[in-house]
This record gives sequence, structure tokens and C-alpha cells, in this order.
Amino acid sequence: MMTITKKLSGLTTLSLGSLLALWQAPVMAAEFCSDRYYIDVRLPNHARWDMCWEHRSREGIVLHKIHYTPKDGTRRMVLNEATIAQIHVPYDDNGSRYHDVTDYGLGGRYMSELSPRECPHGKLLKFGGKRVICQQLEDRDDTYSYNGEHLQGNAFSLFSVSQIGAYNYIPTWRFMDDGSIEPAMGATGALQRYGDSDISEHGWLVSANKVGIAHLHNFFWKLDFDLDGSGRNDFVEELNFTQSDGRTVREITRYEQETASNVNPQTLRRWRVVDGTATNNRGKPISYEIRLHQSNQKDTGPTTEPFTQHDLYVTRYRRCELFASHNPSNGGCKDNVAAFVDGETITQEDIIVWPSTTFYHMPRAEDAPQMDAHWSSISITPRDWHDEQPVSNDLETHDVEIDTVDTTDIVNTTDTNTDIVDTVDPDEDNINTTDTIDTINTSDILNTANIIRRLGNGGGGSFPKESILLLLLLLAKRKFRHAITNTKISLKAGD
Repeated sequence: MMTITKKLSGLTTLSLGSLLALWQAPVMAAEFCSDRYYIDVRLPNHARWDMCWEHRSREGIVLHKIHYTPKDGTRRMVLNEATIAQIHVPYDDNGSRYHDVTDYGLGGRYMSELSPRECPHGKLLKFGGKRVICQQLEDRDDTYSYNGEHLQGNAFSLFSVSQIGAYNYIPTWRFMDDGSIEPAMGATGALQRYGDSDISEHGWLVSANKVGIAHLHNFFWKLDFDLDGSGRNDFVEELNFTQSDGRTVREITRYEQETASNVNPQTLRRWRVVDGTATNNRGKPISYEIRLHQSNQKDTGPTTEPFTQHDLYVTRYRRCELFASHNPSNGGCKDNVAAFVDGETITQEDIIVWPSTTFYHMPRAEDAPQMDAHWSSISITPRDWHDEQPVSNDLETHDVEIDTVDTTDIVNTTDTNTDIVDTVDPDEDNINTTDTIDTINTSDILNTANIIRRLGNGGGGSFPKESILLLLLLLAKRKFRHAITNTKISLKAGD
């Protein structure tokens, strides 16, 4: 019996990622800032985030022109600018009511220089020769776990550290592979204020005759959404879910004017910023959802602090509206975000969202002399940005090695030229396939259903480049199987 040896010419030991790289345009240089202040990160599953950053004396690190590119997807802008807008710290004894961002600032001399030890396995970014940002890749929670299939999620984070008084603040931004963003603020260092046992009702006894005075941290962010690169066609919706007689009904309210709103646990309230033009391939408007999931604690301050009355504000963009409180009033601007809400229309206007969250710090004995870090965060999540789960194991995240011809795939192969149908007996030894096909690391599952589904995602009758490559690989694989079958048929006919 004869032994036929063949190889899939030109595709041996070649990954699909390598093929796709041949089609991709060169990596874009910074469009909106100098390369020194440009961040471009591709996560392990090939999702990409890119953005610019700058240093300001009050806000500290400010991010702008934030773009997200899902795996094999379109690069779109999410946020034109994102920053911390205030850290308001009122103490229970009313002895101090700090506005840390505007009274002191997160930047300048208050921004700490980071050491390599504080940024393990990360990259330190400099401003004026000072290491001010740590950029790190990290694992996040599972993307999903289903029917024994598990997928680890990935993210990258940016953080800086600012020391104001006894506190070290850690503004942090986490960018997930699925397009989610988590702005967070850590606080550590040491307790700022103490009193004696006479004021124990305003705090907690942490040592003999020493009371750590309790206080609130009200964290405000300023988010300038420009979904898909344009801010004037974005709008904001409030989503509520009313429960009655065992059923839950969704209600959506679109904001037409500047608005102040609160978390409502009874209606499971959240908000979303929607693009008025761009849609996903299913025709759904792309959007981002905002949830204030840590708002189980709330500060309602005196009438002199109206900005504490609501959890989220939506305003029309004004250049001078910078901070949630103690905003500079020069140029006719109001001095706090509650006053920014003055009935102006936000239809077809660039909108700003001011979310906040509160942490009530009742000291413990364990907070002295050094204080554990406590964290506060909000959630910004894509809704209908994608057509389906953007991080999955279906095509790109499998590393399938094809190192043999599966004889079960050759069964019932039809030669259309001769109309001969032949079944290959896997026990016959006249074709040695196990040693003749080099490993092809396609990083994919080559099957017709997935290819057709991928081709359908191009929209408008166009085929994505990676889908064409997958189809070529599939056709090459089938052609090779067909060649093996025809060779075997010819051998049988000649015996």
C-alpha cells in the first residue's frame, strides 16, 4: 500500500492573528496629544483602549479622548474627558468641612512621586520628570463561567496618589476588555482629626481618651460623554423598574433639560447615555449605562451645601463649570453643580454627567496609627454597544491546533466530478495523515456556522477582513481533505 504525504502549503505553523496583522493598518499615533501623553493598550483578548492624559493642579490626572475598540470591532470614542470633580469631607462635629480638590488640589506638590515598588509589573508615566501614573495590566472578575467553560477577564488600570493632610487619595480608572469603565477612589494614610472622650458621640474611641472623629467622603466625577465622537447628539435616559403583583415593569424617561436625580433602591434606578445616531449591527442605539452601586450611604448637608442633595446631575457643557463645589465664580459661573442645573435645554447639546458616591468613615481602633485603604467606585457599562458578548471563547479565544486530518470529517465526502461517494476506513494504513500536516495554530474554530455568523456581522453587505481570512482557511482545509479523498479513491481504482 502507498503512503501519500501532503502539507497545507504556505499556512503551516501560522496563526490567524499573524494573518490578520498583515491586513491591519499601522498602529495609530496620538491624534489628540503628543506621544508622551498618549496611552494605547491592547489587552490579551485584543480589545483596545487608547486615550490622552494631562496633569492639572486641581483635578490631578485628567483623561481625555478615550476610545474603545472591541476585539475585531470598530474604534469609537466613549468619553471626551473624564476627571474627579470634588472630594468633599464634612466631619460629624462640624469642626471641618473640606473641599479637597479645590481647597488644595490633587496635582502639583500634592501629587506623590511613585516608586517602582508601588507599580509592580507596571509602567510608570512621568510628568515633568516625576513619576505620577502607574499603568498596569490586571485580571478582573470572570467574564463568565457556564457549563464548565470559564473565561478570565482582563483590564488595565491607571492610578496616581495625592497626599492631602494625613490622607493619601488614590484616583483610579479601570478599563475592562468588554468596554466597561470603573472610576474609583481609594483613601488611606492616617486619620486626620481626633478629639477626647467628651465628643465620643461624634466618632469612635480608638485608644485611651482618644476619639477618631467620624466623617463623610463625597466623591464627585465629571464625565463628558461624546459617544462615537460627537457630543451634540447624545441624550440621557433615566431607567426605573416598578414592581407590582410579582411583576416588574420598565419605565424610561428621557431628560430634555438639565436635571438632578437620586438613587432609588425601590425602582432599581440607573441611567444611560445614548448616542442619537450610531447603532450596533442589530440596529440598537449604542449607549453606556451608569450605576451608583455603592450609594447605600448618603450625605444630605446643610442648605449651604446644595450639591449634596442629589446623587447625579446632568448639565449642558459650560467651559467654566469645572467642580462640583467651590467652583470659581469668575465669568458669571455658578459656584456648585446644583446651581449649574438651571433649566437649560440639553437637546442637541454637549452634555456633562456628574455622578457621585458617598463613603461614611466611622473610625475603628484598627485605623490607628495607619489606616486601611477604603474604596469607593461607580460603574459605567456598555449597553447595546456590541451585538453580543464581546469577550467569548467562540472564535478568537480558542487556540485550536489542527495536527491531523479527522477521519470523521472525511466520511461521506462527495467528489462532484465523479459522483463517487467514499467512506475512509480509519483503520486502513495507506494514508499516513498524522505525520504529514504541520501544526496550524489558527486561534480559531473553523466551522461553517461560525464563519457564516462572522460574515453576517460586517453590515451593509460588507465582509470583515478577518471573516474573509477565516473563510479562506476553511476552504483550504476542505480542499485538502477533498484532495486526500480523491487520492484514496484513485488508488483504489488503480489497485
